[in-house]
Amino acid sequence: MTVEITGIHNYHVSDNTKEHIEDKLTRLEHFDELIQDLKITLTKETNHEYKVAADLHLKWGFIGHLDVKDRDLYKGIDMLVDKLDLKIIKEKEKIKTH
Repeated sequence: MTVEITGIHNYHVSDNTKEHIEDKLTRLEHFDELIQDLKITLTKETNHEYKVAADLHLKWGFIGHLDVKDRDLYKGIDMLVDKLDLKIIKEKEKIKTH
């Protein structure tokens, strides 16, 4: 699994934030063989919210986009990882039934 973490619109992603994201992504390690690429982007919105987005590319060709907005960056990261976990499970189940 290739993971890319970037900030958008002049937002610099700190080392602590990168470590937090990498720590949370360990929850997805059991999907390592299914995830081809994962691109996470962080944006600080003008209304004091953070947008945490992910572009997910799975081995069988599925490409999905998920995002979360929250005033707390770390809470937003946690919510995004929860969404990723559920989305991968859902897509994996679709493959099994077909």
